[in-house]
Amino acid sequence: MQHNDNLTADLPSFVTHLECAMTDERHEADQVHNLSRVGKPLLVRYDLEGVRKALSKGARHKTYGHADKR
Repeated sequence: MQHNDNLTADLPSFVTHLECAMTDERHEADQVHNLSRVGKPLLVRYDLEGVRKALSKGARHKTYGHADKR
């Protein structure tokens, strides 16, 4: 994965890029876009591994209402 300042910011959003729903064409997440070149919506793609690493297990359980069984 290329370096993405968004992922290292004080409050990262974990957005890596936008992707055309039809063609999978990638678009930069730090630029304003409307529809893809073929007129389809752009889907937001996230660094889910980065989200997992950023949240502690306790925070994940607290957020989703799960009890920690340890």
